[in-house]
Amino acid sequence: MKKLAVLSVVLLLTLVAAIPVYAAPPVVETGNIDKEVPFLDCGDFAVVDHVLGTWRSTSFYDNEDKLLKVITVSVGTDNLQKMGDPTVVLTGHFTSVDTDNKVTGEWTSSGSFFSINIPDYGKVLQGAGRYRASTDRFVGVWTLNDESAELVCATLAGD
Repeated sequence: MKKLAVLSVVLLLTLVAAIPVYAAPPVVETGNIDKEVPFLDCGDFAVVDHVLGTWRSTSFYDNEDKLLKVITVSVGTDNLQKMGDPTVVLTGHFTSVDTDNKVTGEWTSSGSFFSINIPDYGKVLQGAGRYRASTDRFVGVWTLNDESAELVCATLAGD
């Protein structure tokens, strides 16, 4: 009797393992980033970030073509400058991986969101880590504060 039970379980596990799992193939899209976004108010002038880069988005589906998850990787350059005046530009690189889980509703973003250096000074702005939207929680390094803002404003003003 015990052998029959074991054989039944083995047969059942073999059949379950033999059932193929189907999922629609992922869909990949790519594109370029070229946009200006407001970044900082320096009083006498506004600082914009002219963002240049590329993105690659992969959408994953189940066997019924239901969207499960979208993962987007973005890589590029931040270019901080006075609005309308690209005479002085502070540049840095960014990389981010955004995950939008359509099943759980969770959205996260991880990476180095900005890293700006001032010549002859060094790194003045850095944002790197992980952000979770559901808890509005960021874990990592974020150095955009009053002191770093003053340094960026003074540099772009030519002081």
